Amino acid sequence: MGGFIVYWEKIAFLFVFLFLVLSLGVSGFVNQEESQEKAEFEVINLEASLSEVTPGETVNISVHVENVVETKGTKTVGFSIDGEMLARNISLEAGKTDIVSVSLDIAAIPVVEAPTGTYNVIVAGMNNKFNIIKNKEADLEINNLQVSPRKIGSSETVSVSVDMNVRREQGTQTV
Repeated sequence: MGGFIVYWEKIAFLFVFLFLVLSLGVSGFVNQEESQEKAEFEVINLEASLSEVTPGETVNISVHVENVVETKGTKTVGFSIDGEMLARNISLEAGKTDIVSVSLDIAAIPVVEAPTGTYNVIVAGMNNKFNIIKNKEADLEINNLQVSPRKIGSSETVSVSVDMNVRREQGTQTV
């Protein structure tokens, strides 16, 4: 009977030993996993460089991205412009912030054939917009008309010059 008790003591010791080893191993594993924290990014300040643009101009859409944990990481930032998606990747060290942007050539926006109107921009749940307006015909002023020579005969050449757009308006006009 004495051998039976020693046998159970050894089994009990073995169970306690295994329990402690497994407990320490599991808690060590959990702590190790917690220290390998994944990068987490915060996206803020959605901005459009222009609220009104005309065809031929460029509008820049930007956001500030911050890595808010103590681990380096990479994130893809999705820009939705009236349902058209553009993506930019950013890699940031722990605790760092940078700007992610896309530049849109208004003539190249594939959303509609005549690109006038309001365009909605969505990034990380934030909303902004910009308006595309038609080029207006400039009220160009013509000054300083010069013709040289003033009198010409048949088959002779004449030079004509003018100063235009003295008010520096943007636009087009047929002369």
